[in-house]
Amino acid sequence: MSYPRIAKVVPGSIADQVGVQAGFSLVAINGQTIEDILDYRVAIANDSLTLSLIDTGGQLWEIDIEKEYGEDLGLVFDHPTLAPLHRCQNNCLFCFVAQLPPRVRPTLRVKDDDYRLSSLHGSFVTLTNLSEADWQRLLDVRPSPLYISVHTTNGRLREKLMRNPKAGKIMEQLRKLADHHIEMHCQIVLVPGFNDGMELERTMNDLLSLWPAVQSVAIVPVGLTRHRIHLPPLCKADAADARAVIDSLLPLARRLRRKLGVSFAYLADEFFVLANSDVPERRYYDDFPQKENGIGLLRLLLDELAPHLKRLPRRLSERTRVFWVTGTSAAPTLQRIAQRLNQIEGLWVDVVPVANRFFGETVTVAGLLCGQDILATLEGMDIDGAKVLIPAVALRTEEQDFLDDMTFAELQGALPQARLIATPVEGQALIDYTLGKEA
Repeated sequence: MSYPRIAKVVPGSIADQVGVQAGFSLVAINGQTIEDILDYRVAIANDSLTLSLIDTGGQLWEIDIEKEYGEDLGLVFDHPTLAPLHRCQNNCLFCFVAQLPPRVRPTLRVKDDDYRLSSLHGSFVTLTNLSEADWQRLLDVRPSPLYISVHTTNGRLREKLMRNPKAGKIMEQLRKLADHHIEMHCQIVLVPGFNDGMELERTMNDLLSLWPAVQSVAIVPVGLTRHRIHLPPLCKADAADARAVIDSLLPLARRLRRKLGVSFAYLADEFFVLANSDVPERRYYDDFPQKENGIGLLRLLLDELAPHLKRLPRRLSERTRVFWVTGTSAAPTLQRIAQRLNQIEGLWVDVVPVANRFFGETVTVAGLLCGQDILATLEGMDIDGAKVLIPAVALRTEEQDFLDDMTFAELQGALPQARLIATPVEGQALIDYTLGKEA
């Protein structure tokens, strides 16, 4: 029998302290074999554990652990699900993976569609690849919440958008999850001419009928790169499309706040940028249920910055020039903030919107910026002696590399005349790093 293999033990963790090492395999916890990551999470929540492991020499270990309830062990496994990954079986008209450049790291081409990762990490699933056994396990374990890519509740249209004949039973599937008290956060990738207008209205009404099991709905614009080779032509949302969506869904959100106490329907920041409109006030976003989906990030940034902008110094002791690198969608907001900072004597802040040529200039978010595009933009600028703040969200945490595999160190090496700083996309960090308080 094959057991989950441990790839890494977090230094200083409980597992590290009791002698567990990378390469060990997990046989059981409290005598119970572990089928997948859901079993593992339930098992390690207990405060008293017996781990059964096999070391790299084939010896069986039995380790007793007493810990706080819910405390993590610090184990990282070869496979994030501890079991074969459920792969995506769709061929969506707007699939981002199908639009990747030819030379991109292989892991970006992995199309997972796994409800276990959805529950644990908030990744979106479509529910089109589940067998009867999968459904039975899902309903037995009831992982909650799940994040579900709905796109439309019109079965035939969903089959067309996802190019999968199994995609049409979405409302039946959502009702089944609701009947088993599984909370859901849904997503609609809006494709102009397909699931907007009346179709969007229908989808919103259908999803609203499942509240409170459906807790939130995120509406995001379709992402199109310049690498749509041999793919059907699609249109990206323009200013008029964005304004139409805002005019339709913001009033709906206000009505639902009065009726349900929450906005329920949340628009991606990009719609407000496209429409040249201010993002809504904080209450619209409630507790930011889909922040990781790009919903409310600009509002969070503005609110985080507000108290710091009231406490700015009048002058700096040394003349300082700072460049803020960002995607084109966040640039207008950052430029307004930079204007306020430029009132400080001795400080000058320039916002540098970077056109994304790696994926295509219609991809505008900072998180998808690549090293070569940042380099090409900065090479033509006078940055001698300046600080350049690079959005940390564009880098993998451990590897410190961009999506085009250029490392942060390589980018710094190519621009020795400036000091580059990977900067968290947070209000306090932006101010502190700009004013020289990053230490």
